[in-house]
Amino acid sequence: MKLAEAVAAYVAYKQSLGMRFATEARTLKSFYRTLGDIDMREVDADRVYTFLAGNGPITAFWHRKLSALRGFYRFAIARSYTNSSPLPLTVPREPRTFVPYIYSREEMKRLLAATADRERCNLSSLPCRTHSFYCSMVPGFASARLSV
Repeated sequence: MKLAEAVAAYVAYKQSLGMRFATEARTLKSFYRTLGDIDMREVDADRVYTFLAGNGPITAFWHRKLSALRGFYRFAIARSYTNSSPLPLTVPREPRTFVPYIYSREEMKRLLAATADRERCNLSSLPCRTHSFYCSMVPGFASARLSV
């Protein structure tokens, strides 16, 4: 059976069970587009690992792709579309989630004091200084506009 046909059958099966299965369907579609229109038995471990690895380091998305492929290969083996799974046997650890840094009171005082320098940033009120502080410290917040 061709890879694209097996993916279509698996997605149809999952959706017939009432699952939306949209994200996994996109992942599996990307998988068969990457590998091409090949037979299920021609898929090898190197090509699967190349698909999983992508272009950068191991991320949580790497593990989501692996999870989608595991379900797909369980389905495919149960229906004799293929004899074995080409998925990696050893799986790298999932990266740690972001651990926020919590400023001490002393650090907060120093940061706010640095924004209070009126000659340099010409801010006269505490709300403006606080806004300036957040704009400089929070990623993506620098483009925010202060509406007073």
